[in-house]
Amino acid sequence: MKIRRSLKLGALIAFLIVAALMARPPLFTIDHVADIGGRGLTPLQLWELQMTFTVEDPPCYEFPPSFSFVEAPSGATISRNGKISWTPQQVHSEKEHTFTVRARGFSSEDAPCSGGVHSDTQTFVVYVC
Repeated sequence: MKIRRSLKLGALIAFLIVAALMARPPLFTIDHVADIGGRGLTPLQLWELQMTFTVEDPPCYEFPPSFSFVEAPSGATISRNGKISWTPQQVHSEKEHTFTVRARGFSSEDAPCSGGVHSDTQTFVVYVC
């Protein structure tokens, strides 16, 4: 009887610890980018946008995230620090184009959140006139 109770108690404690760790807020989130609809972009003109992020868990934050595309139209580039550059071509005209950006950051093993890789994504739509 005592062994069964202590096993159940141990399992309950382990569950509560895991649940508490999973409830931590994310390390950072990419700031919202509104869809660029009505006004749209002009073909053959350079368009740039600097992605930004908000630190959600400052004690864990040590290294800035690096940015990359999950999805983007042909010819678009993004720098490691989140600057998007794109010159839409005539072939992109009269269409909506989806950008999905991923930011990945790391925290050290000594951080309160116990280290590891953290990521967030942001999707927005751009219209080319």
